[in-house]
Amino acid sequence: MDQIWGKFCNSLDMKYWDQAQEMWQKLDEDGASVNLLQADTKDRFQNSFQFEEVGRNDRVVEILEPLEIAQKNLNANPNNQILLQKFIMSS
Repeated sequence: MDQIWGKFCNSLDMKYWDQAQEMWQKLDEDGASVNLLQADTKDRFQNSFQFEEVGRNDRVVEILEPLEIAQKNLNANPNNQILLQKFIMSS
């Protein structure tokens, strides 16, 4: 599940979202103790630069700010489809 979730966080492809959610739901139904899936796309994007300091550049931080806000909103309410769409649109 972590691998599929990572693919979603990197690509924001809804097929990975659906796959990860299905896996999570099955685990939950089977009684496994699993944490809610939390998007970390902003950090992945920010840390993807070849040189670490580029990710901390004021312009990069400014560009990623809407994504960070949408990500926090989605992580607080992951079942909200409107927040999911806003998160995807903010990238």
